[in-house]
Amino acid sequence: MLLPDTTPAAWRARLSLGVPGKRVGELITSLERVRAAGSLPTTATIGRVAVQQAERQPLAYLMRGLAATPAVQEFAADALGPLLAHDAGAGPGHSGDLLRVLGAYLAHPTNRSLAAQQARLSRSVFYQRIALIEDLLEVDLADGNTIATLTVALLARDPGRS
Repeated sequence: MLLPDTTPAAWRARLSLGVPGKRVGELITSLERVRAAGSLPTTATIGRVAVQQAERQPLAYLMRGLAATPAVQEFAADALGPLLAHDAGAGPGHSGDLLRVLGAYLAHPTNRSLAAQQARLSRSVFYQRIALIEDLLEVDLADGNTIATLTVALLARDPGRS
């Protein structure tokens, strides 16, 4: 229903919904922020239409608007610097996937099996990568403050990541 029958079968659409507003100014601001946010993680799929709702992803929505500011970029570079340097390295022990593994972990911090599956790694390899991330960043990934900090840093570095 959202795509006409004449639309080629391979085409997909994305429906972006902003936060609700009661006044014209609030609605315009919501539309501008949805446009600036670009692609947020999909919250639902209806046929060939991917729906993204800013209201259900307030942190990602906020970071899309702030990610380009120099202070936020500096914050992200500082927080993720050791992982970026390690991923850029070559040779044994440098798989280049630590940011991807961290993203999978942060998407499922209470379910490491699901996070390992999302990272497309065996659980044992995933656990090794998590231990390496903790060592490189000198953090405990079970700490809520650390999880929040690294989530914001990853969103700032790649605001469109799911």
